[in-house]
Amino acid sequence: MINKQLSIDYIKQHARPLEKSLLGYYFNNEQSTSVIKELSKFQNEDGGFGKALEPDVRLTDSSVLATTIAFQKFRELNIPASEEIVQKACRYILNTYDNTNKIRLNVPANVDDASHATWWNYNGDPEKFLGNPRVEIVAYFYDYPDLFPENLKQGLTIELLSHLNSLNGSIEMHDLLCYTRLVETKNLPIDIKNKMVEILKPLVISTVASNPSDWNNYGLTPLTIITSPESMFYPELKSLVPANLEYLSKNQTTEGYWSPSWNWESVSKEDWAKAEKDLRGIITLNNLILFQNFEEKNGSKN
Repeated sequence: MINKQLSIDYIKQHARPLEKSLLGYYFNNEQSTSVIKELSKFQNEDGGFGKALEPDVRLTDSSVLATTIAFQKFRELNIPASEEIVQKACRYILNTYDNTNKIRLNVPANVDDASHATWWNYNGDPEKFLGNPRVEIVAYFYDYPDLFPENLKQGLTIELLSHLNSLNGSIEMHDLLCYTRLVETKNLPIDIKNKMVEILKPLVISTVASNPSDWNNYGLTPLTIITSPESMFYPELKSLVPANLEYLSKNQTTEGYWSPSWNWESVSKEDWAKAEKDLRGIITLNNLILFQNFEEKNGSKN
């Protein structure tokens, strides 16, 4: 279906060192040590991550947005709480908490110090952050229970259940991604998980684009929500997986990469070119992992 070697060669030649180290981890059985080393280069003294770890925000300073991406890697690689990189990131997350509004802002007020996508403009409205990133961050409270206060975790979990119950049948796509990461958390109590999944199932079906003609647009495709047959909402989206894999196969370029479906070239042509290059490496690696995960399920090799 896809030319894997072409994509592997592209990552080796053009992707960031971080994606190259992840390629070695996923496809060459390399240890996570090199990934931690590369990831640490994006960490600042305050424990947060910046330095364009999120390519759409070129800010050197830390942001909660970039730090959640680091936590996604911690989870993928099962990085233990004993690692300094994790401990520092947890301290940053605690230090950026707005106790009054019970939220964290995705990007800091000085985000305009560097180029960024327009949708990452600073916004101080607490209502904008009740889902993303708050929901995802609570997931990492459960991943690293010894590094976060138990009372804060329990209190925010109650807040999230209340927020989820208030959605009235619709959900913003990034909020849905955050809730998906939360319900896929190993340490999340089963009763809470079951309550959330019951509410989320119809929201997944109504929010994810099911028509392949819509997959060229920026939005949620089935394989944005599910990354393997073990994913929480695989049963709801299973019938769409073959078509989504076929769509990805057809959109692999002759150089082996995939491009983002968005751009912010109008903000800065030069910085968008850097971001696009970074994103191509990230997306290409993610798609390689997707195909590997579903090949293992089917017992076939593409």
